[in-house]
Amino acid sequence: MAISITPPDPFQERIYKQTALLLAGDFDVFSGPCTLYALTVINGASEYAYVKFYNAVSATATTQPEFFIAVKNGETRTITIPSGLAFTTALSMRVSDAIIGAENDGALPSGGSVQVFLHAKES
Repeated sequence: MAISITPPDPFQERIYKQTALLLAGDFDVFSGPCTLYALTVINGASEYAYVKFYNAVSATATTQPEFFIAVKNGETRTITIPSGLAFTTALSMRVSDAIIGAENDGALPSGGSVQVFLHAKES
């Protein structure tokens, strides 16, 4: 698992790169509130990957996500949000092979890694 964050600039914009997102998740990736402007998910697994985003410092299988992105195996999905999407507490994320459900969060997608790239501005 490799994580990198670009150094801050005067506008507080950051690029976050996770080359192997796990079911356990990445929490508070921008160290506090932020506004998300773009994201790219590369699904190198052999099955669907559901990347779940939370407006929380941490999240578990029973935490309801703010939204999720479904990406078919072997595909890349890029989403831009021109006006931004505010995460007023923190931006956390997890990946699963199941859509949503407190009773069954599924497992880590098998057969490869799921990469996530985020472009956000710290609040």
